[in-house]
Amino acid sequence: MTRTLSVLTVIVLAVAAGCTATTTDDAAPEPVLDVDTLPPVESAVTDTGSGSFEPGVQTAAAMAVVDADGQLGVVDDNGAVSNAWIKWSALVAPDETQAVLTLPPKTVRTLTSTEVAWVSLPDGKQTGDLTVEGVIAEATAMSLDGELVALTTLADDPIDEAITGARDGTNIVIASRAAGVLYKTTLDGNFMAEAFSQRLTVDGVPAQVFLLEYLPADAPTFYQVRVLATETGQISPPLNLRDKSQTLDQQMAGYSRSQVVANDHGLLFTLYIGTDQPDETHPHAFVHTLDFADGVWCLDIDPKLDLTNVAGSLAVGGNRLYVASANGWVGSFLIPSITNPTQSPTMDWTVQIASPGSSAPVITADNDGVYISTSNDNEDNSELVHLRPDGTPDNPIRLSGPNPQALTTTPAGELVAIGYDWTTPTGDLHRPEWLNDIEQLIIAPTLE
Repeated sequence: MTRTLSVLTVIVLAVAAGCTATTTDDAAPEPVLDVDTLPPVESAVTDTGSGSFEPGVQTAAAMAVVDADGQLGVVDDNGAVSNAWIKWSALVAPDETQAVLTLPPKTVRTLTSTEVAWVSLPDGKQTGDLTVEGVIAEATAMSLDGELVALTTLADDPIDEAITGARDGTNIVIASRAAGVLYKTTLDGNFMAEAFSQRLTVDGVPAQVFLLEYLPADAPTFYQVRVLATETGQISPPLNLRDKSQTLDQQMAGYSRSQVVANDHGLLFTLYIGTDQPDETHPHAFVHTLDFADGVWCLDIDPKLDLTNVAGSLAVGGNRLYVASANGWVGSFLIPSITNPTQSPTMDWTVQIASPGSSAPVITADNDGVYISTSNDNEDNSELVHLRPDGTPDNPIRLSGPNPQALTTTPAGELVAIGYDWTTPTGDLHRPEWLNDIEQLIIAPTLE
C-alpha cells in the first residue's frame, strides 16, 4: 500500500524532555474553573501563535493533541489551537473517541472535591461533567470507550528514589459519564487503579478493578498487581495469564514510561524501565501485560534493546507488539503467543535500525508494520523507518522537517505526524506558547 504524508506547520516546539511530564511548581496556582461555565469549543478563545489571544470560531476539528503536561489542544481546519481546556489534564480513552479531564495536581490540592469533564475527540466538545465531593483525586483508568473512569486519591510528590508518590490510604471512585458515581471504596495502603475488567455487574460497575499496590506505601520502591472485586470488596492477586488455574503474586520494580492497549486482544501493555534494584526478583526492564479478563504476565525484553539504561516506546499493530529503544534497536512480540500456553512469548525478531539517540523513539504501528522516528543530525530533514510485521525493512518515509513528536495512522492506513515546524494534512498549525512537547495525536476517523 502506498503511504502518503501531508505537511502542516508546528511553530518551534521546545526540546523534548523525555517521557515524563514537566511542571512548574513555583508558578502561582491556576484559578479554579467551574465545569459548567467553561466555553464550548465552538466559541472558545484560540491562540493564533502571535503571542496574543483573539476570539474565534472553530470550523470542523481536524485533530486533537495532548502535550507532556497533559494539556489538550483542539486544532481546527485553519490550524488554530483552542485553549478551552488549558487548565485541565486529559486522559484519553484507549479507542481515542473520548477524553476525561480533571484539574491538575497543583490545583486539586487546594480543593475539597474533584471536578471531572468528558469531551469527545478530536473536537473537544464537552459531553458530560461531574463533581465528586470530599475526594481529591486524579483520573488513572478508563474503559476502552471512555464512558467509565476510575479516580484515585492524589499521591504526594515522589521523594528520593521512590518510583511513585506516597499515599497513606486510597480512595477509589468509579464514575460514568451517563450515570455519575457508580462505586466508591477506601483501601488501606498505596494503590492506583490501572484498568477495568470487561465484565460488568448488574449495576453497570466493572466486576474487577486492576490495581497497582506500591510498597512501602510512604516511599515505594516496588509494586505488585492486585485485583479488587467490586461486588465483595475483596482484594486478591491476579491470575496467571498463561495458566488461569494459578495466581501470580510477584513484586516488581521500575518506572512506567510507555503504555499501549491492544483493543482486539483485550490486553494492556506497560513498559517498565530504569531501576537500580539489585534483587533479581525485580527485573530491570520488562513489558507488563494485563488481561482485561483477569491475568498478568511479564515479557522479557531482548538485552540488545538495553532498556534498563535507555528510554523506550511501545506500539501495537495487527497481531504484534513492537518495542523500540533509544539505542536504535527494535523488537517484536507476536501477541497471540502471549496468551497461548503452548507458545513461547518471547521477541521473535530484533533489528537495529539506527545509531543510539538520546530520547525514546516516536513510534506508531498498524497492520502493515511499524513506523519509527530515529534521531539524526539533519536539522532540515528526517525520515521514518518502516519495518514490515516480520521485521524486514520497507522504503523509508522522508519528512520535510526535523523529527516528529507524535505519529498516528488513519483508518485508511495513511500516516499523520506532528513535528517542530511541520505536520499533516490541514495546513499551518499556529502553535501557542502554552503547548508543551506533543505526546499524543488524535485524528478524526474521516480525516484524509
